[in-house]
Amino acid sequence: MDFDNTPAMEAPPGFESNLVNPDSRATTRVVVSSVALAIVAIFVPIRVFVRYKIGYFNSEDWVLLFATAAFIVLESMLMIVSLYGGDGTHLWDISLSRLFDTLYYENIAEIMYCTTMFPIKYVMLHQVKSIFFAHDRRSPFHRIIVVLIWANLLLYVALGLAFIFGCTPREKIWHPMIEGRCISVVTCMSAGGALNIASDASVLIIPLFGISKLQLPLKKKLLASSVFAIGVFATAAAIVRFYYGLQLLTTEDTTWVFMDIGNWTTIEFMMGFIVAGAPYVPRLLENRFSQKSPSQVTPAIVKTTFYSSKVMNRTDGQDAGWSALREQDDMPFDGTTQAYSMSNKSSNRSSDRSELV
Repeated sequence: MDFDNTPAMEAPPGFESNLVNPDSRATTRVVVSSVALAIVAIFVPIRVFVRYKIGYFNSEDWVLLFATAAFIVLESMLMIVSLYGGDGTHLWDISLSRLFDTLYYENIAEIMYCTTMFPIKYVMLHQVKSIFFAHDRRSPFHRIIVVLIWANLLLYVALGLAFIFGCTPREKIWHPMIEGRCISVVTCMSAGGALNIASDASVLIIPLFGISKLQLPLKKKLLASSVFAIGVFATAAAIVRFYYGLQLLTTEDTTWVFMDIGNWTTIEFMMGFIVAGAPYVPRLLENRFSQKSPSQVTPAIVKTTFYSSKVMNRTDGQDAGWSALREQDDMPFDGTTQAYSMSNKSSNRSSDRSELV
């Protein structure tokens, strides 16, 4: 059989195979992936830079950097499989040899999906735990988050193993015509997609309980909630991706559907990285654009969203601004800490009001 000139699927009635210049949505994939990578390239460095400057860079940030590297590999695979493979092209418009290449790169992308998803979920869940429940380990929400972290680890390890060892021999994953046997990877993807939606929803809902316990004006609570409300879009993207994943159970034109699955996966990841980095944007802006002296630096948004006080020595110049920001500790409000500093409260009240945005 000539794999290079044989369509991977017989064209349905009313259509003809076009192996030379088929319709393709590869441009859509490149645009979506490029925008996502650009946004991640903004929010991840902001988070890492701010946490380094305030002396709070830790293993959680290394996990985020690992997730970023895995995300870059994932997006590279998705763009390759659309530009040089068959994603976004009807199955009857690609040759068997091109299908084999497509399945190979899709398998790598599926493995990188698991490699990326757990680290970013870990960072998001750990961030919520650190911000709202670090001072109350007996809180049921603290325990729920710990359970969710372990549940996500088990889920994505299991799903990753299914993608790696889905067929015996493994080559059958991308060369379905050879002898062997396979598990239903599509079924695993559907089950994993449903659990992923539940996980995304938990990251969205749990912070709302933490914010409701903060002793803050309603305006500031809404401002704090808006940071995590970005998770709504991540959950929505997960739901849409799950919808397209279910189509794989009923359609033979898998390469066309995989385009939508990949794009919505990219959007979901992008929102996760934004959630991880957005809380640190106010600190960066406060230090860079505040015209006040270091002793007056009291970032309203940051104070709203999480931080109490830690006494540290101040220095001169720009580092003094970071030292002042460092005084708003990365340890979060635990529901009992006052939202406003009690020291010099009366003298700073007017300046605090001016900082509300």
